[in-house]
Amino acid sequence: MLFLPLLAFTLLGANLPKANTHFYSSSVLLSLGYLLGKARMKLNLGIKRLKNAVREPLYKNSLFLILSSGLASLGGYVFWLLVARFYDANEVGQATALVSALGLVSAFSKFGLDSTLTRYLPRAEDQAGVINSCLTIGGLSPLLLAVLFIAGLSFWSPALLFIQKDIALLLLFIISAPLYSISNLLGNAFVGIRSAKFSFITGLISGLAKIPLLFAFVSLGSRGILISWSLALLGAVVAAFVLLPRLVSKYRPLPTFKKQVINEIRHYSLGIYIAGIFDSLPGLLLPLLVINLLGEEMSAYFFMAWALAGFLSSISAATTASLLAEGSYEPSKLRGDVIRTFKFTFVILIPAIVVVFVLGDRLLLFFGREYSENGLDLLKILALSSILGIVVQVYETIMKVQLGIRPIVAIRVFIAIGTIAGSYILIPRLGLLGIGIVCISTYGIMAVILGWLIIQKIIRRRV
Repeated sequence: MLFLPLLAFTLLGANLPKANTHFYSSSVLLSLGYLLGKARMKLNLGIKRLKNAVREPLYKNSLFLILSSGLASLGGYVFWLLVARFYDANEVGQATALVSALGLVSAFSKFGLDSTLTRYLPRAEDQAGVINSCLTIGGLSPLLLAVLFIAGLSFWSPALLFIQKDIALLLLFIISAPLYSISNLLGNAFVGIRSAKFSFITGLISGLAKIPLLFAFVSLGSRGILISWSLALLGAVVAAFVLLPRLVSKYRPLPTFKKQVINEIRHYSLGIYIAGIFDSLPGLLLPLLVINLLGEEMSAYFFMAWALAGFLSSISAATTASLLAEGSYEPSKLRGDVIRTFKFTFVILIPAIVVVFVLGDRLLLFFGREYSENGLDLLKILALSSILGIVVQVYETIMKVQLGIRPIVAIRVFIAIGTIAGSYILIPRLGLLGIGIVCISTYGIMAVILGWLIIQKIIRRRV
C-alpha cells in the first residue's frame, strides 16, 4: 500500500502543514522508488524471458524468416514504387506480368522440393547430397518449362506475346527462370538446417541490390526492370553458395542425382508438388487474368495491392516453416510448438493488419493516386484473409510432419479452383474488389473446417 501516501499527497499536499508536508514528501519518494524498482524488476524479467524465447529455434528461425519476408516485401515495395515513378503504367504492367510468369514457371518446376528440404534436412545424414540433388532438379527443370511457356503464349497468355518478338527479353526470361527457382530452394535449405539467419542475409543482398540496378537499366523499359530483378537474384544465389559450407561439412555446389535421396523423398515431394502448384496458381494466374480482362494498368494496380498483402501472408508462412523444421527435428514436441506458433503469429500479425487499415491508403499513394483509388479495398480484404490463412497453414504443417499429403492437396485444390473461378466470374462485374471477396470466402470456409480439426487434435492430444 505504499502508493497511498503518493495519492494522499497529490490530493491534500497543498493544504498540509509544513511538517506533514515533509513527511508525505518522504513517503512519496519511497513510494516512487518502490514502484520504479518493481517496474524495473518486471522489465528485466520480461527482457530475460524474451532473450530465452529468442534462443529457442522455433522463435529464432521464425523471427529471421519474418524479417527476411519483411525485408523482401519492403525491398519489393521500394522497387515497385520506383518502377511506378520512373516507368509508365504499360511498362509496369508488362514487368509485373513477366515476374508473375516466372513465378508460375518456378512453381511448376520445384516439384515440391522447397518443402522437402525443410522437412528432410533436419535429420538427413547426407545433407549435401539432399541439397545438391534438389538444386539440380530445381535448376534444370525451369529451363525446359520456360521454353515451353514461351512457345505456348498464344494459347495461355496472348497478352505476353511481346516476349516472342524480343530475342533479348526471351533469353533473359529463360535465364531468369532457374535463378528464381534455385534462390527459393536455397532459402528453404537454410530453414531445414535450422539456420534461417542465412536466409535473411541472402534476402538482404537481393533486396538491396535491386534498387541501384533499377536506375542503371531505366532506359531499357520493361527489360530493364526484369534485368534488375534477375541480377539481384543472382547475387543472392552466389552469396548462399558461399555461406552453405559453413553449415554443411565439405559442401560443394555440384550437379548431383543421388538415387537413394531421390527414392526417399519422391513420394513426399510429388504430393507437395501437386499441392504447391495449386497453392501458387491464384497468386500467379490472377495478374494474368487481370491483364487480359481489365488491361495492363489495372494489372499494375492489382499487383501492388497483392504485393503489400503478401507480407501479411508471409508472416504465417514464416512461422509455419519454422514449425515444420522443428516438428521434423523433434516430433514429440509438435503439440506444444503448434500452440506456440499460433500465439506467436497472432501477436505479430494483428498489429500488422491494424497498420494496413490505418495507413493502407498512404502506402498505396506512394505509387500514385490511381493505385490507392483502385487497390485500397482489395488490400484491406486481403489483410483480413491473412488471419484465416494462419489456420490453414498450421493444419498443413501438421500434416507435413506426419507425412499426410492428401489432405494438403485437397485443401489447395479447393482454394485454387474457388479463387480463380470465382475471380473470373466477379472481376468483370466488381473489378479488383471481386478478387478480395472470393479470397476471403474460400479461406473462410477452409479455416472453419480445419480450425475444428486442429482443436480436436490438440484437445485429444493426437498431435
